[in-house]
Amino acid sequence: MSSAAICPKKFSTSFVISQRRRILHILSRCKEGVPAHMELNEGYVMQSSNNAQVKFYTGENIPLELHKVRVVQKLHLRPIQRRYDALEEAGYNTFLLNTKDVFLDMLTDSGVNAMSDNQVASMMVADDAYAGSQSFDKMKAAVEAVFGKRLILPVHQGRAAENIIARTFIKPGDVIPMNYHFTTTKAHFELNGGTLCEIYTPEAFVIHSDFPFKGNLDIGKLEAVIQQYGTERVPFIRLEASTNLIGGQPFSIANMYEVRKIADKYGIMMLLDASLLGENAWMIKQREPEFKNKSIKEILATMSGLCELVISPAAKSVRRAAAVSAPMSRHCLKK
Repeated sequence: MSSAAICPKKFSTSFVISQRRRILHILSRCKEGVPAHMELNEGYVMQSSNNAQVKFYTGENIPLELHKVRVVQKLHLRPIQRRYDALEEAGYNTFLLNTKDVFLDMLTDSGVNAMSDNQVASMMVADDAYAGSQSFDKMKAAVEAVFGKRLILPVHQGRAAENIIARTFIKPGDVIPMNYHFTTTKAHFELNGGTLCEIYTPEAFVIHSDFPFKGNLDIGKLEAVIQQYGTERVPFIRLEASTNLIGGQPFSIANMYEVRKIADKYGIMMLLDASLLGENAWMIKQREPEFKNKSIKEILATMSGLCELVISPAAKSVRRAAAVSAPMSRHCLKK
């Protein structure tokens, strides 16, 4: 950002350059953790590194992202007729479109984010040994630190983890209660003979509502489903954090505790789909008074600790995925 973008009037080139240098200097100090607010000329304000802002001449605070993007990838903007033809050739199936015909790809948020300099640097020193890889040990330690799970199975993508879980635990005729489905989850569970039973709360589809946890699972309906089909036909209870297809709505930890009580009562596993776990944890911190003063790490540990199984499609952030199971001491894993 140039200082000219925040100046209320035209200045000489030398003044603009000096202001740029001043802003860059303050940005670097913020990045180093210099506390308190900092004043710029003409009343422009730069806040601490955790919430860096400059004040526009109108009085509006403009947030700053303290990083820069240094990799450029070429895009293609095809003529409109070619785009029509491409859609027809693909049978209007977006999964069959070629990227050379796509200008702005909004098909998924998985694995499409920019990598940080630290991530790229880590790739250069990764241990790709066929066995005994140090990189695996690092990943295992990180997963255990975040999720508290000791048994880890890395897979290439979250949907692969879903397939493994489905083939391992679901048999024809089974019913899987959940707060809401995701497309690939539905496909894998049904391909293996299961039926989805979505038992979301009544508030889930109320658009004009300030209900804080629309991703909650309806406890009364959950117990009714188990009693109707029997425990032998319910391999696990699935909670998606947060519910992607209904606007990323979160569930509360209080709701998780209630689900856990029902699961323990009937001897059923709980599966946590951690696709958007960070967002769910953040909204718990913001909206659930009991966890207001808890760290995100503590919230994540609590959520994971309530479930035997965790599917974590980490392609949302670090381009890997893993199916994670709880310690073997849990009775449900003896199936």
